Amino acid sequence: MVDIDIKNEIKAVIYESGHSLNEVAKKIGVSDTSLSNMLSRRSIRYSLAKEIAEAIGYELTFSKKDC
Repeated sequence: MVDIDIKNEIKAVIYESGHSLNEVAKKIGVSDTSLSNMLSRRSIRYSLAKEIAEAIGYELTFSKKDC
């Protein structure tokens, strides 16, 4: 399994969507420092990832990969 740097992946999607961490933090009701701290962990709660996705106009989904 590949070790994905979730912080950088989520931050990249946030910036690609035209938002800043500060904007997203405000939309989900946390400080930008808190959001940055949450993203710096090696894992992230699904509910937080879903909130972030919704705040930037994305939908978090699971899809079966082709084997």
